Amino acid sequence: MPGCARHNIDSLLKEVGESLKLGVSHFVLFPKIADNLKDNLGTAASDPKGLLTFGLMLHSTHIRIRDMMGFYGPFRDALDSAPRPAGPGEDAPPPKDKKTYQMDPANSKEALREAALDELEGADMLMVKPGLPYLDIISALRTESQLPIAAYQVSGEYAMLKAAAANGWIDEKTAVLETLVSFRRAGASCILTYYAKQAAIWLNESQ
Repeated sequence: MPGCARHNIDSLLKEVGESLKLGVSHFVLFPKIADNLKDNLGTAASDPKGLLTFGLMLHSTHIRIRDMMGFYGPFRDALDSAPRPAGPGEDAPPPKDKKTYQMDPANSKEALREAALDELEGADMLMVKPGLPYLDIISALRTESQLPIAAYQVSGEYAMLKAAAANGWIDEKTAVLETLVSFRRAGASCILTYYAKQAAIWLNESQ
């Protein structure tokens, strides 16, 4: 996606350092794990030579409220998990969508019920993704839960804004900041977005 890149340890630390100076305070890592290293226990995440372990030590019990929607395409492409034929050594191809393990986007009660169960199981944060299509869920969770609520502006949301701006259909800065404000207005405690660094630059320029 435009403005996004894969990082090694050195470039990651540089990017984090620059972003910290701009006021970005939290970071999420999405390492590319080789398919043959993946298992149901996620043991590759603790690989001492892996990006997660070597770059930043993270501990969380965050739970995601993730609906089955069509906004994950660019991210799935980046991780080679987009729909395709089965590759060498694979028993089956990646699923063509997320219907088998994500919630019905038309059923808001299911999202609230699952969030309540996650909270009972010890979640310390509830994350809603995609963000913009589910502002109502963010707002409802803010009313129902005392936990921090995170809104994740996923790859498809980012890509739509980038594409519209590149074609001159919207003013990128105005549209992006408006969407980020909408997350906060709905009740999000924090926002995860691929625009984090650029948004911080824009906000610093306006001060």
